Amino acid sequence: MFAIFTIKLLLLGVVTLNQACQKDDNHNLLIDSQKEKGLKKFENSLKNIAPKTNKIT
Repeated sequence: MFAIFTIKLLLLGVVTLNQACQKDDNHNLLIDSQKEKGLKKFENSLKNIAPKTNKIT
């Protein structure tokens, strides 16, 4: 009886670990697109600032 409980508990642990370690491709794509948007905004702001700094110097 205890052995069956132990086996079930082990299987539950393996299944939980497997689910936790799986990659979520949709989540990674969302993060990548957000990074790209942020980098584009940063690049555009640098392009806007560059002419202003050239006038100062």
